[in-house]
Amino acid sequence: MLTFFNNTADDLGHTIINLQDGKYSHLRGTHLKTSTSLFYVNAVLLPILTSLFDHLAYCEYGSDLLLDEIQVASYKILQALYTLGTDPSLHRDRKYLKTEMEKYRPALGSCMGAFSSTFPVAFLEPHLNKNNPFSLLNRIADHSLEAQDIMAKMESAMPTLETILSEVDQFVESEKTYNDAPHIIDVIMPMLCSYLPFWWSQGPDNVSPTGGTHVSMVTAEHMNQLLKNVLKLIKKNIGNENSPWMTRIAAYTQQIIINSSEELLKDPFLPLAERVKKRTEVMFHKEESMRGFIKSASDDTSQIETQIQEDWHLLVRDIYSFYPLLIKYVDLQRNHWLRHNIPEAEDLYNCVAEIFNIWSKSQYFLREEQNFISANEIDNMVLIMPTATRRPVVPDGTQTSGGKKKKKHRDKKRDKEKEIQASLMVACLKRLLPVGLNLFAGREQELVQHCKDRFLKKIPEYDIVEFAKTQLTLPDKIDPADEMSWQHYLYSQLGSKKSVSVNVVDNNGKNLLEETVERIVAMSKVLYGLHMIDHPQQQQKGVYRSVVSTQRKRAVLSCFRQASLHSLPSRRNQKIAETVGRDCWEPQEKEPHSLVSG
Repeated sequence: MLTFFNNTADDLGHTIINLQDGKYSHLRGTHLKTSTSLFYVNAVLLPILTSLFDHLAYCEYGSDLLLDEIQVASYKILQALYTLGTDPSLHRDRKYLKTEMEKYRPALGSCMGAFSSTFPVAFLEPHLNKNNPFSLLNRIADHSLEAQDIMAKMESAMPTLETILSEVDQFVESEKTYNDAPHIIDVIMPMLCSYLPFWWSQGPDNVSPTGGTHVSMVTAEHMNQLLKNVLKLIKKNIGNENSPWMTRIAAYTQQIIINSSEELLKDPFLPLAERVKKRTEVMFHKEESMRGFIKSASDDTSQIETQIQEDWHLLVRDIYSFYPLLIKYVDLQRNHWLRHNIPEAEDLYNCVAEIFNIWSKSQYFLREEQNFISANEIDNMVLIMPTATRRPVVPDGTQTSGGKKKKKHRDKKRDKEKEIQASLMVACLKRLLPVGLNLFAGREQELVQHCKDRFLKKIPEYDIVEFAKTQLTLPDKIDPADEMSWQHYLYSQLGSKKSVSVNVVDNNGKNLLEETVERIVAMSKVLYGLHMIDHPQQQQKGVYRSVVSTQRKRAVLSCFRQASLHSLPSRRNQKIAETVGRDCWEPQEKEPHSLVSG
C-alpha cells in the first residue's frame, strides 16, 4: 500500500507542476491532442482513490492504515487534489485543459469527500494536530524531515475550517453564480459535508477530554451554518437551467443533518417549501391553460408540449434537490412539532400536501419525475431511508450504475407501482402526515376518515362539503347503544386542538366553521390520494382479481415441478414400489407374531 500511495502522490504532484509551469508538451499524449495525463488522473486515479477511501470509511480502517509514511503520501495527495480542484489558473484558458478539468470536477469533489470521511487527522484544523495521537507530530515528525516538510506545506496550502466556511458564506450571500466559482459547489461543499459530521462525533458536543485537549472543534453550529447556506443556494437557483449541480447536491448534503437546529424551520426550510409550492402551482396552471389550447389547435403543437415537459423536468430537479434534505430534517424534528404544535410545521405540511395534490392530478408531473430518475440513475430508497453520518457506500462491491441490465419484460406493472410508491412526493407527505392530522380535534379526525370514504365511493366533492358541514353542526354526543361508540370515544381523545363552534369568526373575518370544513376536505383528499397509490388495483375497472392465495399458488407450482412416475426410469420406479410395499406390509406381517408371543 505504501508503494501505491507514494506513486499516486508522485503522479498527482508531477501533473500539478506541469500545469503550473505550462509544460503542456509533458501533458499531451502522442495520439490525440486531448489525450493528456489529466485523463489518467481523472479516469483512473480518482475512481480508485474514491473507492479505497469509501471502503476505509465504511470499515473504519482509516486510523489503522493512514499512518506514518502512508499519511505523508496522503497529505501530498490531498494537497494535489485540492489544488487541482480549486485553482482556476491551472488551465490558463486552454480549451482542452479547461474542458477536461470541468468535466471531472464533481468526481474530484467526491474523492475529496471520501478522503475527509476516513482521514484520521483533522486537516482543516492544524493547530489541534498536537492533541491527535494519529498525527505525524506525535509519531514520526521528530525524525522524519519529509514529514516536517509536508506539515509546513499543508499549513500554507490548505485553508482552515473557518476560512472555508466564510468563503462559502460570501459566495451564497453574493450575486455570484456557479460559473463564477464552480469549485465551491463541486469540491469544497462535498469535502465539508463529509468532514463536519466525521469530526463532530469527536468534537466538544460529544467528547470531553481531560485538560480540554480536543482533536477537533467542530460543533453542530458549523453543520447548521453549512446546511442553511445549502438551502439558500437551492432557493436562489429554483428554476435556473444553468445549475447542473442541483441534481447531486442532496446526495452528499444529507450527512450534515444530524443535530440540526429547530430554528432552521422558519428560515430557510419553510420559505423554500413555499417557493417550490408557488412554482408548482404556476406550472400546473400553465399546463391546464395549454391543455385546452392543444386540443383545439389544428397546427402542430409538439413544440409547446416539449416546452411544458422541459419546465416540469426542471421543477422535478429542484424538488429532488430539496426534498431529501426536508425528509431527513422532518424525521429529526417531527416529535418536537407534534408535542408543541409549531405553526410553521403546519404551514410546511400544507405546502407539501398542495404539491402532492398537483402531482396526483398533473399529466406531466409524474411522467417527468420518472424520466428524471431514470436519466440520472437515482435510487429513491437511498434518499428516503434515514442515512448514516457517513457517505453512502455500497459495501458488497456492486456499482450504483452500469452492470447487467434488468429484464425489461419482467413485472413491468409491479415495478411501475413501486416507483410511484417510492416517489419523493409520496414519501415526504407521509413523513408530514402526523403533523397534518394533529391540526384537527378528535371528532374532526373521524370526520376526515368519513370524507375520505366518500371520495373512494366517487361521491361529488360538493356533497362531501355539505356532509362535513352538517356533521360539524350536530351536537357532539356519544350514544352508548351505538356499536361504534367505542371508536367515537377514541377519536374524541385524539388531536391537540379543540373543536370549533358554529358561527365563530376569526380576526380576519373568516367563518371558522367554513375554514375547518375546507381543511377537513383537503385532508381527506390527501388521504384519498395516498390510498389510491397504496391500492392501485382499485383504480382499474373490470380487472380480473385472483381468488387463489399465494400459498396455494406455491403448492400448485411445486406440484407442477415434480417429476411424474411414468417419466422416471424403470429401475427407479421398481425401487420406489419396493420401498413403499415394504413400509406398508412389514408392520402388518409382524403384528400376528407379536400377538402369539404375547
